[in-house]
Amino acid sequence: MLVQEVACGGAENRQDKRASRQLGDGERSEIERVARARTLAYYKALAAGDDLEALAMFSGFSAPASPHEGWRQESGDDWLQEQAEFRVKAGAFGEIDVWQVTVYVDPASAPAPGIYVATDLEVSYENLSICGCFIWVEDADGTLLITRREVGEITADVVSKMSDSQLVKVRSDFRCRPNADSG
Repeated sequence: MLVQEVACGGAENRQDKRASRQLGDGERSEIERVARARTLAYYKALAAGDDLEALAMFSGFSAPASPHEGWRQESGDDWLQEQAEFRVKAGAFGEIDVWQVTVYVDPASAPAPGIYVATDLEVSYENLSICGCFIWVEDADGTLLITRREVGEITADVVSKMSDSQLVKVRSDFRCRPNADSG
């Protein structure tokens, strides 16, 4: 089974934001480093079962201050359940490769001006691999938050039934690292 997931959120809160600043090379490099680190932290939190830490990285979500408060967005509880089910399906966490990081200042395709960062990634688990990208947006306090996630799952049992050319095509469609060992 091939599964592709697209999740978006939070950009609607930024419609009134003015044009962003221009970035120097040093600041651009630092934003790239932080985006890479936050992508790694997101998957490590999920692997450790710290779903609340991972959820807090999404724009538009925040954990309740106490167990008696609700999520600021209704889908928080559903997302937590999905992560628990995913861990069972995926098996043991393997490794993550954030193979490309790209910083965009006020991209024309964005819902609002801002600093956006794309992190292209490949994550391996015991029973499947995930490929795709995260789009991060810089919040008013400088924190990078996930505003869009486009990932696809490739299960090991499906990979074992594919020809080499089919696997190359699926890896390309799911934005896996180009020219990586696909076996």
